[in-house]
Amino acid sequence: MSISVPIAPVPAEPHVWRGRLGRLLVLGLAGVPLLLALKAKFPLCVSAGLFGLPCPGCGLTRASLLLLHGDLGGALSLHPLVVPMAPLYFGALALLAVDYVRGPRQAPSLGHARARPWLSTRTVTLLGALLLTSLVGLWLARFVGFFGGPVPVESYQSWAASRAELETPEPAPSAH
Repeated sequence: MSISVPIAPVPAEPHVWRGRLGRLLVLGLAGVPLLLALKAKFPLCVSAGLFGLPCPGCGLTRASLLLLHGDLGGALSLHPLVVPMAPLYFGALALLAVDYVRGPRQAPSLGHARARPWLSTRTVTLLGALLLTSLVGLWLARFVGFFGGPVPVESYQSWAASRAELETPEPAPSAH
């Protein structure tokens, strides 16, 4: 006859917490340039920035910000797929951030098991294919004038020129 004694969970080692705090600090510091870019209204889309052409996701960042401020009409005018895409995008970012802060995990004992088996399901794959098809289809439709036409974008060159104009002082009037 064996007696089972409940075992208290072992607290995480101090180095584990230091590692997590360090990763949280890295994550916070990585967000600073993004916040500064958003504050300066720097073009975040590489396609728009380099070539002046919108990509399939162009307008989603601005639409998401409008959605966060409660402007559904403005958000939908910038990108009609903002309602399904923004929560999925921010949810995926949150999952990645939590996983990063938690740190590396021990591999599962079964070779075929995954840490998040729902990521490999057929439903998620089909949903991803549907969203990707919708993004590309909307992008092509906007190029030919549907859904408000292509989303307005700003290139890095035009952004820099507009900043230079803001910083250039006006000449003082001459006293004649």
